[in-house]
Amino acid sequence: MPTLAQTSNPRRRGDARERVSISASVFCSYFDTPVEVSATDVSAGGMFLDSDLLLHAGERVLVAFTVPGTRHRILVGADVVRTERAGFGGMGLEFGRLVGSDEKALRAGLDRHRGLQERLTTTDSSYRC
Repeated sequence: MPTLAQTSNPRRRGDARERVSISASVFCSYFDTPVEVSATDVSAGGMFLDSDLLLHAGERVLVAFTVPGTRHRILVGADVVRTERAGFGGMGLEFGRLVGSDEKALRAGLDRHRGLQERLTTTDSSYRC
């Protein structure tokens, strides 16, 4: 049976990633309770988890997180598509199918976050001495 990574929409890889610092809960068959980790970037198609917990590419997990700047909580199945051991250790996840309202909330939240970051960068550069 193909993994989510093999059957997903190729357009997803082009989704803009947004640098964030949010907590995420990872549920997998190896643990009795969810593992709390930090997500360092998120897109509508997946996220990168900064973690010492490294699963193998192709493994399936459930991940729960709150959309940045909102109270909208998402629980979605995901495939581990890559792991990094050197430097910033962690795992890249590709989301399975997001429910329509979750995808809409995620895209809107990331757009707002991106706009806020752009305004902060513009404001910071206008205060040069």
